[in-house]
Amino acid sequence: MTTRTLLRHLVGAMGAALALAGCGREHRDLTGPNGPAPSLSQQQATLGQEFVSIDYPGTTFTDAVSISASGEILGRYLGADGRLHGFLLFQGTFTKVPDVEDALESVPNRLNARGTIVGTYRDPLKEHAYVLSGGTFAIIDFPDPAMSLAGWGINDGGDVVGPEFVEGDFLDAHGYRFSNNTFTLFDVPGAMGTFPTVIASNGNVVGTYVNPDFGFHGFLLSRGTFTTIDFPNSTFDWVNGTNVRGDIVGFYNDQDGVEHGFVESGGTFKSIDRPGSTATHALGINDQGDLVGYYVTADGNTHGFLLACAPCSLRQI
Repeated sequence: MTTRTLLRHLVGAMGAALALAGCGREHRDLTGPNGPAPSLSQQQATLGQEFVSIDYPGTTFTDAVSISASGEILGRYLGADGRLHGFLLFQGTFTKVPDVEDALESVPNRLNARGTIVGTYRDPLKEHAYVLSGGTFAIIDFPDPAMSLAGWGINDGGDVVGPEFVEGDFLDAHGYRFSNNTFTLFDVPGAMGTFPTVIASNGNVVGTYVNPDFGFHGFLLSRGTFTTIDFPNSTFDWVNGTNVRGDIVGFYNDQDGVEHGFVESGGTFKSIDRPGSTATHALGINDQGDLVGYYVTADGNTHGFLLACAPCSLRQI
């Protein structure tokens, strides 16, 4: 299993705290392909019952990986060059995310409230994490030059998380947290590989770990304690996101191998399935509970989606 495959199909995916140049809170004068998207306020009343599709123009693959409190959505699309590229979507307007110069592939994975993006890029030798802020890339590399890093999560304070691994041996990975220019490595006890995907502003980290028997399970790391997060009766679990309220999102395989998104809130799970899809993945959630991800249709095309306040029906409201 390659990192590129996980970035494209599993994760969301995955620095300085300045607004991204040209991609801040102000409206960008570019036209979306389907007119203005419904606002979050319009969708809130449905309490997570209506999916809003997101399709980048001219591609058959779009996913939505992260959503800020203001409703700005970070996603990826498959370009004509066969590579993944990033976009920001705000109030119906698409803006391209710059690629790392000369990279074989440059994939943005997460957006924080200040407009800073974390991502991963590949050169001929290995993978590197990066932070994009103020139009400038800051590259994050582990002190050991033999190690690759993927940048999968960033919180509002600029702390970055992701897996650290030897190129070609991705499943045998360690989790890392990069804060104040210092790396802290961590592993789920007994795991063969640990893959942190998101760090919330309260310091909680979620992700996935792999057992020696190649079982995939979600985890929450809170105040030094690991908790396993698995959808009931699932055969595979991948956790992609959390927020300061403790809502957790990801996807799971059922007993028949069908992929479903999920949201967990207060210990209660809810399956997320876009009607008519063959697979649904939940990739990101903001503090209001607005969820983004992707779904696959019978023609094999992949579409991003927004689902407002996905955990509202699980909360005491």
